[in-house]
Amino acid sequence: MVDINFLDKLLNYLRENDGIALSDSFDTDFTKEENKYLRQAAERLENDGYAQSIGKYQFFITFDGLMALDETFLGKYKNQPYKRIQIKSRWNNAWLAIKVVVTVIHGVALLILAALAIDEIRSLFNRLFL
Repeated sequence: MVDINFLDKLLNYLRENDGIALSDSFDTDFTKEENKYLRQAAERLENDGYAQSIGKYQFFITFDGLMALDETFLGKYKNQPYKRIQIKSRWNNAWLAIKVVVTVIHGVALLILAALAIDEIRSLFNRLFL
């Protein structure tokens, strides 16, 4: 299964080893389970613009892949651009939910205040204009 950590691991491998040549043989830098999904992961990197294929079996890191690794060189997500994107997306979704909840609470509070103030507005209107 291709997960975020495996994509980050493969991207770092492409940078450190100047690419990867896929074959039916077992690559010792990856587990047996990971070797089953190397092609899928490499194609995902290629679709995301982080890798480029030459033929069917060779993949090399692109400038965008190098930049993604460079952006995460320091900090919490060291050399893990996919992990950073995933966490950032979760925070954005949480922030969106919080904004919706606060907007609803604000609207309800305004309606309650308006309902409570109707009698005072009527009495003020009567004093001023009647």
